[in-house]
Amino acid sequence: MEMAIATSVSVEGRLAKIAQMPADIDAAIVRIEHLVRSAWSCLGTAGATLVPRAFHASTPLVPGLSVLHTDDLEAFLDVLSHSLLNRHPEEIRVASFAVLCGLAELVQEELGVARVQALVTALEATLA
Repeated sequence: MEMAIATSVSVEGRLAKIAQMPADIDAAIVRIEHLVRSAWSCLGTAGATLVPRAFHASTPLVPGLSVLHTDDLEAFLDVLSHSLLNRHPEEIRVASFAVLCGLAELVQEELGVARVQALVTALEATLA
């Protein structure tokens, strides 16, 4: 039990660092696009369903994504970027943390803890 709690706290802390956004809106959007690409790629075919589901469940900031029914990464990113253009980088940070935590929960439920660790590692590598 303690191991599960320690792992959860560790993952949450790592996700909080990943979710940090630059102060420039364009740079923040590019960063979140890189994170989405990384997550989608890391999760393989499951990414096409889990990433959009995490956005739908975790944040109302991107209303256009709720009507997008596609497994096309580029279409998803296009709607995401346009939706975020009028947001403050701090709003994007908060939303990205919520989405990343939601995605980690979905991945754990559907693919297991090892895939969560692989996902977080891939996301960290994206920012290096």
